[in-house]
Amino acid sequence: MSCQFLGNLRNLQDSYVAVAVGSSETVAGQPSPVTRIISECESALTFLNRDLGILSASIAREQGEQSTF
Repeated sequence: MSCQFLGNLRNLQDSYVAVAVGSSETVAGQPSPVTRIISECESALTFLNRDLGILSASIAREQGEQSTF
């Protein structure tokens, strides 16, 4: 389930990157709103991926401890 979720998030990120390629213009030295949103999404996905990795490791460790009892 979590692998499918992460796959969907990666597909979403790829879609945003594709949009960014066509919308990477800047106005007065500021990134376009699309580029800014994509950057924020990438940052959020990075944190989410890290947190899910920690959660997954914690669950695996807990399941390992339960199987030894």
